[in-house]
This record gives sequence, structure tokens and C-alpha cells, in this order.
Amino acid sequence: MLTIAPTETIDWLLEPDNPAVAVLTRRDLLAEKDDAATEALWARRNEYPPVAAILSAQLPDGTWLRPSLDYKKYQGSLWQVHLLGELWTDGSDERVRRAADYAFSRQLEDGSW
Repeated sequence: MLTIAPTETIDWLLEPDNPAVAVLTRRDLLAEKDDAATEALWARRNEYPPVAAILSAQLPDGTWLRPSLDYKKYQGSLWQVHLLGELWTDGSDERVRRAADYAFSRQLEDGSW
């Protein structure tokens, strides 16, 4: 058991309501090996309410707002892709793939956005 964090903190990080945080805590902080419970949690990470909300607001073309608003902080499509990455969203989800495809379609020749 990790001794640099109070037990209450570790218990909070292990709560299943944020599956990605629970798995990362097990793996990276507690150095636990993956097991069936860990794999089941990891498979549920797109169900985390903030991830589910972002994905449910996505338009069929993989965007969230019109292209002229791609960079609008916290609301534009490129910000949504960034947030999905920060939340450890499952990239095998077709909605995430559409979003990534759209983001790469907006990349400039020099590699920037």
C-alpha cells in the first residue's frame, strides 16, 4: 500500500464512478497487476459522465461546433478531442475515432493546428 497518501485519498481514487482514475490508481500508484476487475473498469471508461456527455453532444461528422469555432476554449471540436484524451477515453469507440479523424483533418502542413 502506498504510504505517501492517506488511505481515504486512495479509497476515493479507487471509487468506480471514474473508471480510468480507478485503474490508473491501481496500476500506477499501487503497482497492482491488471485483473478481471481492472479490465472491466477500463472497459467502462467511456461511461464516465463527463466523457458520456461530451460524446453524446458530438455531431454525426465527428465535430461539436462549426469549423470556425474549432478553437473555442472548452467548447470547440479540437478542445473536445483534447478533453477526451485527458479523460483517457477509449479510442476504439467509433465516436472517438471520428473526432480524431476530424482533428487530424484540421492539422496544418507544419504539424500545428
